Amino acid sequence: MAYIGKAVIITLGEFLNDQPPIVPIYYTSSSACLDGIVTLSTDSFLTYQWQYSTNGASYVGITGANTSSFNVSYSVNGAGYYRVRVTVADTGGDFYSGPAIVSFYDLPAPTVLGTMTAHISTVLSTQSYLSYQWIKDGADINGATAQTYVATESGNYAVRVTESHGALICTGTSSNVLVTIYGPAVIIVTPNLIGPPTLEATWPGENITDVYWFINNIASIHTTEVLLIPTVAGDYKVALSTGTSTTITPSVTVGLSYEPWLFELNVLGSVGQGGALDRYTDIVFEITERLGRAFPVSYINFFVYQNGSLHEDLTKNSPYTSYEEIPNGWHFIINGPSNLKYKFKSGSAIEIRVVVSN
Repeated sequence: MAYIGKAVIITLGEFLNDQPPIVPIYYTSSSACLDGIVTLSTDSFLTYQWQYSTNGASYVGITGANTSSFNVSYSVNGAGYYRVRVTVADTGGDFYSGPAIVSFYDLPAPTVLGTMTAHISTVLSTQSYLSYQWIKDGADINGATAQTYVATESGNYAVRVTESHGALICTGTSSNVLVTIYGPAVIIVTPNLIGPPTLEATWPGENITDVYWFINNIASIHTTEVLLIPTVAGDYKVALSTGTSTTITPSVTVGLSYEPWLFELNVLGSVGQGGALDRYTDIVFEITERLGRAFPVSYINFFVYQNGSLHEDLTKNSPYTSYEEIPNGWHFIINGPSNLKYKFKSGSAIEIRVVVSN
């Protein structure tokens, strides 16, 4: 598309057939989005000076705009009237193009609407535009191109939209909003070393004020406590209330038959001459657990026995300072105090025992 202005003669020179030169302005579009540019250009002349006007009557020269083309941006000069003054070789005058009227369109400014906290999911939406692309944590969400989006994960969400002004398409992106998906109410089952497991009702993000435990679909225990040690086997679920909302957890099956803990204890520290157990050095233990369950290290106690009688509680006086997992068990190190050393009579039966309890 080209805009061809009528030439205005400021100083006359000698022209063929007394006709002044035509000074055109060319552009693809005289409009752009606020973050775009409009490129103006003209034909080949001796010199150029692009000019700007807010009203189409009074023009000022644009500093540095002295070539055959000029990029108009909103941030520099903005919308208005633009023309170019040129000089032609072998003439004594300046010649002007007609005006090109440049306009800019605001970028769309969408906002993310909806509830920003939920347990399972929340519906996000925005205003009506030409097209949509939802974004999570800075990355486009594949296939999320509708006016609404169902968020099922926590994160920072935004939406990028487009709107049209004739053939011109402008794009804008919303600010991020933080969406928190807490997760549903559930019962956490924690096995105990001895006896039935501990049940804990949890409803993330909520202040639980009322708890109703169901056993085999029968309302059985009304309390404010979220912890329960079951006394009968069966299917357990719990109704939780905050005073303003209520939910029910999925069921968990609880049994009350448990095998004892079976393990082996290997003492890797050596017994010195004369049966002395040198406690200046570290005493190292290895426990091999036989049932394949997680070992509750907080329940472990170590004891030194002599001839079947308790000699010292190592856990009480010198607790282990580190442990690491080994195949099927755990490797413990107990630091012996520097001010303690025990000697036993030759032939004494020295044992290191481990006791577990809940």
